[in-house]
Amino acid sequence: MLRVTGLDREETQEEQRENLRALDTRMANLSRAITDKTADALEAGLSPTLIAAAVEKLERDRDALVERRSRIAEHQERKRERADRRVRLSLLARASLTLPQILDVEERATT
Repeated sequence: MLRVTGLDREETQEEQRENLRALDTRMANLSRAITDKTADALEAGLSPTLIAAAVEKLERDRDALVERRSRIAEHQERKRERADRRVRLSLLARASLTLPQILDVEERATT
């Protein structure tokens, strides 16, 4: 019954919004870590080569999250567009069912 009414999709959309928020948090944390940990490592006198390798890995991780977030957001937009099309098609179908009745009433009124 929930699938027929569309109520099951609301939970999924909320879960997806939560997933996006979690990804945003993780991306922000990685960006902060890149800056903070780099400064800490330089201060501690670690090798610049070692620091560069660590920063590169963190940036790759962050870039992967950015890409994943982008794919999820695109998927949500496509789902919204499909839902909007379904509503418009439903309205059009209902209108096509009532139009013959309206025309029939108008035809009887003119005769």
